[in-house]
Amino acid sequence: MMTKYGKMPVDNIKAVMATFYDGGEIADAKDVVFKSVNDLKVNGAPRCVSRRKSDDKAKLDLDDIMGVVNFVDEQQMMESLPVFVTGGQPGARATIEVGCS
Repeated sequence: MMTKYGKMPVDNIKAVMATFYDGGEIADAKDVVFKSVNDLKVNGAPRCVSRRKSDDKAKLDLDDIMGVVNFVDEQQMMESLPVFVTGGQPGARATIEVGCS
C-alpha cells in the first residue's frame, strides 16, 4: 500500500486491500500503523478509534489507516515510518500485541 500511496487513487488502494485482506488482517494492520505513528510523537496525530464488529468495520478501518497515512504525509514524515510488509499468504494471520481495533 505504501508504495502505491500518492501514485494511485486512495479509493483504488482501499479496494485492493479490502479484496486481498480479511477484516482481521486489516484490523491488525491498523493497530501496527497507528502504533508506529504514535511512536513518532507528532502533535495532532489522529487517535486510533476502536470499531465495533459490523459489516462496515473493515471499510472503516481502511479509512482510518488511510487517514493517518495522509496525516503523516502532510507532516512530511513518511520516511520516518518503518517499512510495512505482509507475511505469508492472504488469510494467514499473525498475532500482534498492540490494540485499538
